[in-house]
Amino acid sequence: MILNFEDVVLKPQKCAVKSRSECDTTAKLGKNTFSVPVVAANMKSILTPEICRQFDEENWFYVYHRINGVQDVYNFVAYANVPLRFTEKPFNIVSISVGIKDEWVLFVESCKKFGQRIDYFTVDIAHSHTESILPILITIRNCYPDAYIICGNGCTKEWVQWIESLGLVDCIKVGIGVSKACRT
Repeated sequence: MILNFEDVVLKPQKCAVKSRSECDTTAKLGKNTFSVPVVAANMKSILTPEICRQFDEENWFYVYHRINGVQDVYNFVAYANVPLRFTEKPFNIVSISVGIKDEWVLFVESCKKFGQRIDYFTVDIAHSHTESILPILITIRNCYPDAYIICGNGCTKEWVQWIESLGLVDCIKVGIGVSKACRT
């Protein structure tokens, strides 16, 4: 299904409720329902492992960033599966972003080999309308067939149609403009 901006923009409508408490703010993403329909940017300055834990405990969706590289993301995945402190429990969901270079393909294979649970993958590159995303998407789907895969960034109708035709992605992350700076 192809959606246009008018289909997804949050436009105010005539209010039919008397109180916010009457509103359902949950959002379903894959097989999980989260408390709020808002996602924090997966950026180093926004999400730390501690913030991700807090989001997870509040049942808010998060995507741990890939900015510090493969080892940092692996450490986060390991921590989310087996906490460092006896007083903590494993995360309810494990959600990470990955890149498309060979090191990320090896990372996914290694996580699978060592039994690391990952529920959500976000393939996060500046412009994903490229054949170079295929190895990571195929690896994720093969290693984690039940994982929910988000792919971005893109902003054209042709990109959406191409991504959809691959049959490897569950959700897309749309950019609002093309530039060196991130504008998703």
